[in-house]
Amino acid sequence: MSIGKRIKKRREELGYTQEQLAEKMGYKSKSTINKIEAGINDITQSKITAFAKILKTTPSYLMGWEDEESEIYKVDTSILTDEELAEFNKVTGVNKQLFFEDIDEEHDMALFKQAVIDILIKQRKKK
Repeated sequence: MSIGKRIKKRREELGYTQEQLAEKMGYKSKSTINKIEAGINDITQSKITAFAKILKTTPSYLMGWEDEESEIYKVDTSILTDEELAEFNKVTGVNKQLFFEDIDEEHDMALFKQAVIDILIKQRKKK
């Protein structure tokens, strides 16, 4: 799969239109995004990094060096009990809506989720 097709795939997965992606990337119109997705226009290394950040993926994925998207920001909740997992989902869901709605940084959200897990585990040890 080409870089343009990977960009299109991620754009669609995130529900962005070409216009929205063009605006986030600082392009004047969607035609640039259309040409990139169609493989007509090449993009620079710095633009690949910018696309990766906006599309919440890695440059390696966009370049085709990884077959699937990186799971780097996935948080392991398997160590939580059912009760703890319910609390985790409640806390992280509410806080994402209240505090992280406009933040595109998956890294920040992953750190927040890991902190919640750490707190739940400390509470478990105190019981």
